[in-house]
Amino acid sequence: MDCDDGFGRDDSFGGFGGGSFGGSFRRGIDEPTLRQIAAMTGGTYYSASSADELHSVFSDLPSYLITRNETTEISIAFTAIGALLAAIAIILSLLWHPHP
Repeated sequence: MDCDDGFGRDDSFGGFGGGSFGGSFRRGIDEPTLRQIAAMTGGTYYSASSADELHSVFSDLPSYLITRNETTEISIAFTAIGALLAAIAIILSLLWHPHP
């Protein structure tokens, strides 16, 4: 089943634009927001309006993953929890069996 999506494009699957799946989906993109997200995250915004441009964008992307190792010290949290549990145990033992 072929249907026109209202923009002169053929949508063979019914699409999300109100075709056989129903509902409505905005086909436009919010480029200013995407550029802002890219700037906030240290990324780069790419725009492609055709398959050739999209292929060019993908071929320019790096094929490796950049990782960053961070060490977070959490032993202080376990020490604090242990000290708190020990203090609670001492207080409860004094309440249940007070010394004369």
